[in-house]
Amino acid sequence: MSWIEQLILNVLGGALVAILTSLHLRLRKKYHMRGFKQIFGKDVMDNFFIVYGRLELQPCFDQHGKPINWPYLKPGTNKVFRIQSPVPFAETKSAKYLSETFGKIVGVAPTLISDVEIRDKLDLSFCAVGGDLRP
Repeated sequence: MSWIEQLILNVLGGALVAILTSLHLRLRKKYHMRGFKQIFGKDVMDNFFIVYGRLELQPCFDQHGKPINWPYLKPGTNKVFRIQSPVPFAETKSAKYLSETFGKIVGVAPTLISDVEIRDKLDLSFCAVGGDLRP
């Protein structure tokens, strides 16, 4: 076999490997995308939200100057909470991981929004982070 034939075979082999690698990566992305759609719904590509709980700080002292034990209020309700930080670290970390994963798998980052802002919307896909902080 001459060197020209070997060169042609090597180029064809390299092109075949490149094509198969590209096909593998596309199929892998479609497989992961399918899993995301099964878990998060069909809107993962264009209209997906990560929802976090919003709290408001009410006055920290009562009319007698005594500290209030449950100073945070859920807007629109009469529920009060006591937390260590206004933005819980676990919620921000969860939102970060979800956004990064969506960006990596889907190619689009979801919208980060508070539960108060999205309260009146009914037809949407979302993932809520955080938990119930009731005393």
